Amino acid sequence: MNETEWLTGRSPNFLFDYVCRRSSARKARLFAVACARRVPELLADDRCRQVIELSEMYADGLVPYSQLKGLFPDNAHPNTSELNAAWWCTRLGKVQAPQLVASFASAVVAVHRNHDFGRELAAQAEIVRDIFRNPFHPVAFDPRWRTADAVGLARAIYEDRAFERMPLLEDALMDAGCGDEQVIGHCRGGGQHVRGCWVVDLVLGKE
Repeated sequence: MNETEWLTGRSPNFLFDYVCRRSSARKARLFAVACARRVPELLADDRCRQVIELSEMYADGLVPYSQLKGLFPDNAHPNTSELNAAWWCTRLGKVQAPQLVASFASAVVAVHRNHDFGRELAAQAEIVRDIFRNPFHPVAFDPRWRTADAVGLARAIYEDRAFERMPLLEDALMDAGCGDEQVIGHCRGGGQHVRGCWVVDLVLGKE
């Protein structure tokens, strides 16, 4: 892969395969959750929604894996596309293998009733770029940028999913002396942001 392919690629599996082995399992799990949250049919199903919420909590170390796995006993076989996607989400709660991410992403797309397959994959690719920063341009994040204002804003954005406040985080980082074009550009860009956003994670010291 080259940088142009990273910046413009529309295949989430291709992008994720390139970065996942250099990143944390937490990031992989939050990618799965973010993809699932795009699907109204999953959020409307009580069991699937519970899987999504517990997967996100497990990613942040708030619940044990046994609580997530317990939603799908070993002998349970998903009998709907919604439950199949949720089952893959629990598997991603335990491991990080790229092939599982590919299977999960495809399962999520299959749930959509009247969906544009290509558009959904492109949206998932944007989620990859939001969670995993550009591997061709590493960011040297200065700890002095973690002022009380910046950290407070980042924490509120993360906990409340208030990503419309990203421009405010940009202001706080610039006030702290941050002039990194990638960091500032990601805050002011109008793209999709989710939990695991690489800028928010850097400010909060998350991996």
